[in-house]
Amino acid sequence: MKRIALLVSVLIFSTFMVSAQSINDAGAKFNEANESFKAKDYAKAIESYTEALNMCEALGEEGAELGEKIKKQIPNAYVNQGKTQMQNKDLDGAITTLTTAISEAQKYNNEKAEKSANKLLSNAYLVKAGNAYQAKDFDNALDMCGKAIASNAAATKAYLYETLIYSEQNDEEKMIEAANLTIKYAMASKEPDEKTASQAKSTAYTYFINKAQEAFGKKKYADAVTDLDKALQFDEQSQTAFYLKASSLNFQGKHDDAIATALLGLEAPDNDHTQFLGINLELARAYEAKGDTENACKYYKIAAQSPNFKAEAEGKMKDVLKCN
Repeated sequence: MKRIALLVSVLIFSTFMVSAQSINDAGAKFNEANESFKAKDYAKAIESYTEALNMCEALGEEGAELGEKIKKQIPNAYVNQGKTQMQNKDLDGAITTLTTAISEAQKYNNEKAEKSANKLLSNAYLVKAGNAYQAKDFDNALDMCGKAIASNAAATKAYLYETLIYSEQNDEEKMIEAANLTIKYAMASKEPDEKTASQAKSTAYTYFINKAQEAFGKKKYADAVTDLDKALQFDEQSQTAFYLKASSLNFQGKHDDAIATALLGLEAPDNDHTQFLGINLELARAYEAKGDTENACKYYKIAAQSPNFKAEAEGKMKDVLKCN
């Protein structure tokens, strides 16, 4: 009986020693991983963390506490590895690593790491989108934009690229949607990105003002007004748009609408005096058509300051309206 008891004691002691040795080995491997992490050798850190975690899981309950510490670090190592790859221009490698980082972060409930990985992944796709856009590979650029947005719904630059691409593809509906989303997210951040918002507005405005001028040149005045209204959604102080719209309305005989439009145009900043004087000309034409001589004379007089409108304005004041 004594011999059996002694044998049991030896077995228990041996098991304890093996267990202690194993947890010590796992701890040593964990420390090794931490040192690699500090040295920014994230690939080695990931390898060592993984080995340490496997050792802890093999120990069962005894390795659980250390295992939890390791689980917190694994996603962080992947995030930092992905960031390093991006800095080294290895976008494909970064995308693979960051995708794994997200998976590991979700597995181990590391929300902070998941958020960081998603933002970095979105930026990686954005760089690829920009490269594709510059190469005029629009299908690929749009695909990259979609992936950037999937990782970060507030990926402002992705919406801007979409705005630029849809403008070139004459896809008005998608361009308007993308431009509005660019503006929304650019201005919603703690530090508003006014430059990006302005780019989106300018792209959409230019698209519609050009389209309106083309319609105007073809005497499609109703179409011009429709496009000018869209242009004004993106630049509500454009004297060019107000001038062209007032003129289009006058050509349609909609003189009250022309007056209302022109008066709004006069409230806009006078960034181009020729456009300002053109608005006065349209006001004069509209008032003349309505038989309001006093106002027609008033605005023709102002319009006459422009060499472009002087002959018409002075002729109207002298020969038609008999202005004082």
